[in-house]
Amino acid sequence: MFKIILFVISICPTLAHSENHHDHLEYLPTQNSFKSVLSEIGSIKVSNFSMARNIDAWSLQLNISQNKMTKSLSDSETTIADLAESLGLSLENFVKKASSMNNQVADANKTEISGVPTQIRKSYQTATSFRNDLLLNISSEGFTTIIKETFKITSIMDTKELKLSVSPRFFRSDQIAKVYTLKRQSFAHGHSIKIYQSISRRTMVIDSNNDPKLPIRYADLIDGIDLTGSLFDRSNLYSVIKFQKGLERLFQISSHNDTGLRVHAYESTRTGKFYRALNNLLQSYESKLKLSIGHISALSKVDIDLFASLPRNIELDVNANIATNIVTGSSKIKKIEENLLYLEKKHIPITWGSDGLNLVPGSHFIEQMSLLIKNGEHKRHWLRELYKKTGFKNTCKILSSGNELPKFLGKYF
Repeated sequence: MFKIILFVISICPTLAHSENHHDHLEYLPTQNSFKSVLSEIGSIKVSNFSMARNIDAWSLQLNISQNKMTKSLSDSETTIADLAESLGLSLENFVKKASSMNNQVADANKTEISGVPTQIRKSYQTATSFRNDLLLNISSEGFTTIIKETFKITSIMDTKELKLSVSPRFFRSDQIAKVYTLKRQSFAHGHSIKIYQSISRRTMVIDSNNDPKLPIRYADLIDGIDLTGSLFDRSNLYSVIKFQKGLERLFQISSHNDTGLRVHAYESTRTGKFYRALNNLLQSYESKLKLSIGHISALSKVDIDLFASLPRNIELDVNANIATNIVTGSSKIKKIEENLLYLEKKHIPITWGSDGLNLVPGSHFIEQMSLLIKNGEHKRHWLRELYKKTGFKNTCKILSSGNELPKFLGKYF
């Protein structure tokens, strides 16, 4: 797992393990933080959640029949507590099941996934939806409690800077206070959160005719834009021309406001009209741009060669979200490691991300590094060489107690 840290230091010294470059607001809360507001969660009506529109997915998530799920959701006045009781679950157990990956998902410490990828992705999407709806429907006071409880857990937030994607719904007038709370609480606990407002590929295309120089609402809060939509692939949803026009507007917004742009791509595929549009624009865009590619799992050497050949006006890095890519994308350790090696060879900065910090098993950076160490093809030799090259022990604090390597790493050096 410590390979990524070593990559980051050797390629771009300013990016160390204390920065997490890829995650989303809904994955931040811990189960303990939900427990702290359990009573209020229980009082929220299920009609405020997307359950009724996804009966099959929720039946899989909770391991119950579709008929039972449908019957339990038939009354619009039903609360989460009522639903839990009707399903024979305690409120705490229901919230845990609804906001976690289904047990059918393999442990992220394994090199292969057991189960059908579509089911795994549905569980990931279902838990994501529940978490997002919960945070939107909880009171401002409840939201503050959840964030405070999360930030108290140092093992979760030992990253000093976190680039966090936030749904556009949180920028509505009745929700915006929560984003300010997030910023304040992160600062109070010694962390820095960079807010990236998310936008779907569909919205990007619909808004493509809007002026890219229009003022950004809540510009004081927004540090960047996050283009989502790469897990359940939508690469052929529109024409190349429409995709390219939408992408160009996002590029222009980021350039005009000197903010970052993260493009969710290469998570499950690398082909299709979206990727043709992206490649066209990367080779022709002339303004200064800070661009992050959201994933590495589906990259090929052709893609990496293109990144390496880009003009200097594009400052590009690639996010490595190893555990999530394995769990939700059927990626193999060997493929991920090959991409990491080739990215390093081409001097392209690799930045660590979790993309499911408190949802996907093994997504904390120490766990991700451990995963590579245990299963990577190069194992000891590669790690030893990188260690010699970077002086890792002297330049990066891994433990709060000081400059020392975790015990499980000792045998590799």
